[in-house]
Amino acid sequence: IVFAREGFTALAFAACFGAPAFILLLGLGITFTAVNIANYPDPVEVDIDSSLIVGAIFLCGATAASLVLFPLMGYRTSKRFGILLLLLYFVLITFTLIDGFGWIMQSR
Repeated sequence: IVFAREGFTALAFAACFGAPAFILLLGLGITFTAVNIANYPDPVEVDIDSSLIVGAIFLCGATAASLVLFPLMGYRTSKRFGILLLLLYFVLITFTLIDGFGWIMQSR
């Protein structure tokens, strides 16, 4: 918020995407390295459930929308763009809750 108020909107926007991505990649990298070292030579199995797939789809959608719309807007954010990202977030939360409560019929 400080960078945005000082006029560094591009830096603030990049930090919104870069900081969580860095923390996620570093955290997963260190964790998986430690687990692989502890379990060597056995492979590490990762359970992929529907909430992970839904989250990945929305992450890709929001990133793709940002990569396309942000340059089209002249690298300036607008209120409409922020509202679009918030709507995507609320749709993600809605789908995650629907999936979490099991309201979507799942084939078994």
